[in-house]
Amino acid sequence: MDKDSLMSIGVHCAVENCNKLDFLPFQCSACHFVFCLDHRLPTSHSCPKWSSIDKYLPVCNICQNILEVDEARQLEIYKKHLESKCKLHVAQPVNTKIKCDFENCGVEELLATFCRKCHKNYCLKHRHPIDHKCTQVEKEKNEAELKKQEIKNLISNNFKNSTPTKTATPTIKKKGKKLNPKIELIKMKAKAKGDTGIPMKSRKYFRVYYPLDKENKSENLPLYFNESWSIGRILDKAADMGKIINKNNTNVSEDKLNLYGTTNDGKKLAMSDQLLDLINSKVIQDGEALILERGDMDSVNIYNYL
Repeated sequence: MDKDSLMSIGVHCAVENCNKLDFLPFQCSACHFVFCLDHRLPTSHSCPKWSSIDKYLPVCNICQNILEVDEARQLEIYKKHLESKCKLHVAQPVNTKIKCDFENCGVEELLATFCRKCHKNYCLKHRHPIDHKCTQVEKEKNEAELKKQEIKNLISNNFKNSTPTKTATPTIKKKGKKLNPKIELIKMKAKAKGDTGIPMKSRKYFRVYYPLDKENKSENLPLYFNESWSIGRILDKAADMGKIINKNNTNVSEDKLNLYGTTNDGKKLAMSDQLLDLINSKVIQDGEALILERGDMDSVNIYNYL
């Protein structure tokens, strides 16, 4: 697995007071936001769109049989049913007992539980994935553990060379060393703040450094923004999150805020440019540091902030 693919592992729960980083998230079929295990059900995250969804059993217009229900594949199931001349995906009548697929069980029940992971039917005793030793769940768990280990190895390899030996004199990190955007991205995903309504796939993460104070120091915050936003909108949001007074509606250029990149060596970013366009053109990177400063300078010395 390359380094870029490791950046997309894990997403935050969309419930505002949860925001848990989950490596096996669930997407709600109604509101399409992503949630952790505890908030995966529409009722557990107060889904605003669940009540407006029609809850019905699809019926074939030709054979009048009720079809097997799968929320994510209803159209596909209906098409395959018609192509099979009304033979496939027909729901079994309630008086037909369904045999448990767990090895050496053989129990038959009217209401069997269908596992959406391994796509088999199970009796009451074996209805939970852990009870029927669901192979798909175990596979996903192993893949998640492998990805987590790869992340740890990546972080370890990046910091290995900077670790002092027993006989070496400990060195202090010099101010002005550029941060590695890929390592920063992994760290920020667990702590970054922003609008929880932004879809996970549209979030881009940055560490925003704020204007220098009288002691020539800069506070910073890990934040995320929508990739479709303009630099101007990102500036307004970053100033608001950092409680920085925004005077960009005045004519005094010295009081106005501007946003500067670090990948581009501190050059000013145009207010009208879209975030995703700048990332695609490699002007800035997801996970890098952005600098918010007053004045109308074309560039800033990034080493005064980092």
